[in-house]
Amino acid sequence: MSNPATRVTTALTYMQGNMMEPWKEEQMTKLEARITRGVADTKEIHWTEFKQAFKDSVMVRSLCLSVILVLEFSDRGISQIGSRPDVSIRKSS
Repeated sequence: MSNPATRVTTALTYMQGNMMEPWKEEQMTKLEARITRGVADTKEIHWTEFKQAFKDSVMVRSLCLSVILVLEFSDRGISQIGSRPDVSIRKSS
């Protein structure tokens, strides 16, 4: 698919779930705004911006999930989660 704007809209159609809907709407709004400002739909910036937004969103959600896991496991007295040394529980002094 050579048209970057079409690539974005196609990718969005494959994403499903209630939690995804607001994010998908935000991405469509951003795409439409760029096109309205005069950025041709053939410009790669549409796909680049979309990919970065997706990466940022996944990283934030992953971090949130890690925090939730830490909180849940800390209640059970577990100080490290699986093989993830980067996700641990610091004991308060």
